[in-house]
Amino acid sequence: MFALAPGASYIESNIYVRESRLDVVDTFVYLGNIVFRDGSLDAEIRLHIQSANTVFGTLKKRLWCDRDISVKAKISVYSTCVLSVLLYTSECWTAQRRNLKQLERCLQKFLRRILNVKWQSLTPDIDILGKAECLSIQAMVMRNQLRWVWDAVRMEDVRLPNQLFYGEFKTGKCPQHRPKMRFKDCIKDDLKVFKIPVQNWENLAK
Repeated sequence: MFALAPGASYIESNIYVRESRLDVVDTFVYLGNIVFRDGSLDAEIRLHIQSANTVFGTLKKRLWCDRDISVKAKISVYSTCVLSVLLYTSECWTAQRRNLKQLERCLQKFLRRILNVKWQSLTPDIDILGKAECLSIQAMVMRNQLRWVWDAVRMEDVRLPNQLFYGEFKTGKCPQHRPKMRFKDCIKDDLKVFKIPVQNWENLAK
């Protein structure tokens, strides 16, 4: 896989290992995640939603439809078994608004089934989150990212995650006119949402 700068024309790379040319691909799967050459998360989000739907469906008769099990117990199992699949590796996402909307719709669908709330009731999404005592998808993704960053900051300088987080390109610059947000930019926004001082957040993490 060969990633180019935004706007640059694609040139297929030629890499040989022991006189054998490596196949050039636009995507590959690593640890269950789909990595795209352009950094898009669309296929990754679809895969997570599909996997979460599968897990949720396997527990339908045994758990969600059982009226003898309390809602609190159902939400606890949902958070452990379904939500963890839906948000797996979300700490490293640079998710766009459309990605978060897809995940939020999936979350609302699951919670409404668990709480047995029909769409005809016109219950607002915020009320569903309150009844389930659950955070929104955006808040959960931000929380997961901050947890990972907290760990990376406390690592020694020789550790690869620490070097990647603080690393900078020697050449090149971001394009003007609303360039795509970097991971660091997302982290700064997350800090502001949780009212954590941006100036000395690294000292707080340590």
